[in-house]
Amino acid sequence: MDLFFNLFKIRFNILEKLIPGCCTTLKQDSEINIYINLEPIIKKMIVSGIENELKVRKDDRILEFISCVFNIAAHYRLFFAKHKLHSNVYIYYGYPFESRYINKDIIPEYRDNSKDLLLKNPKTRSLKTVINDAIPLLKTILEYIDGVYFIESDSIEPSLIPYNFYKDNKEKFHFLVTTDRYEYQYATLDNFYILRPKVENSYILYKGNVIDQMKYEDKIVSDNTTKPEMVSFILSILGNETRNIPKIKRMGLSSIIRLIDKGVEKGLISDSTNNIFILSRIIKDEYLEQVMGNYMCTDLETQYSKLKTKDFYTINSQIIDKFDNNHLKKLNDVYFNRYPLFIMEIQAALKLKKQERVKF
Repeated sequence: MDLFFNLFKIRFNILEKLIPGCCTTLKQDSEINIYINLEPIIKKMIVSGIENELKVRKDDRILEFISCVFNIAAHYRLFFAKHKLHSNVYIYYGYPFESRYINKDIIPEYRDNSKDLLLKNPKTRSLKTVINDAIPLLKTILEYIDGVYFIESDSIEPSLIPYNFYKDNKEKFHFLVTTDRYEYQYATLDNFYILRPKVENSYILYKGNVIDQMKYEDKIVSDNTTKPEMVSFILSILGNETRNIPKIKRMGLSSIIRLIDKGVEKGLISDSTNNIFILSRIIKDEYLEQVMGNYMCTDLETQYSKLKTKDFYTINSQIIDKFDNNHLKKLNDVYFNRYPLFIMEIQAALKLKKQERVKF
């Protein structure tokens, strides 16, 4: 299990090359928010066939899962602490499994694929049990770590969780660890960066390179490009299998960019608009309704605007700080001796909360 989580830990020497090159305005009093999406890690575990391993390790598999999640948070928090920067960490996941997503009001099958992959797959029974048993204990443990949280998304699209904490903290620097292309939308926001783990070839996405990186991923070599404001629109046309967002037929990234270019040339749209009602001018009538529905289930601001008071409470009520170092150390010594929690590493940021900091 540890192997899958380690694949999502970008080595410090790589991070030290990636971050300063694009985050040139990090300064002495910068505050950091780190977001870690567990879904790509869980998905990787499923498709790699971890079930047999979990079946024969019933006694300690829950503790190992907790340790793995805890320590990936410690890994990234320690990196920024080493550079004298304080950070908060938000780990999030689509849980509880039985929740009905808000976006089902638009796409009735919304996220059925991701649920079926875990809940109806006979090869994931043990993993489902591990997650169900581990999350309550993990949340309780993290309540005693100041500034580190596990957020259950409930009926909210899990990838909307970082947006909730970004909206009122735009002056902070935000780093999202993910391989989910749906979340590349965050790279279009000010002070927001995607850390894309890929072992030695890990990279960072931000407003200045997100379109080029998407082209690189799709092996597109043409010079055609567009502005980052178009990412949500592009993703709406490309669709998303995990979320049951249907793809528009015969439309890939390259053809979408050409479509946008033609729309700009004809004066139908601006190359920097992200208004779906304006962008819809370049969509054929037969696909218009589908694209509109896709966009409403993709665009972050559109989804955020639909949240109600109870939805905000669902997220924000999970921000709990108790802090009890002695209790944590005892818990670690007694129960996690085989899979130790990196308590010192995850707490390294605490002493930076009020003390003077230096430039990255």
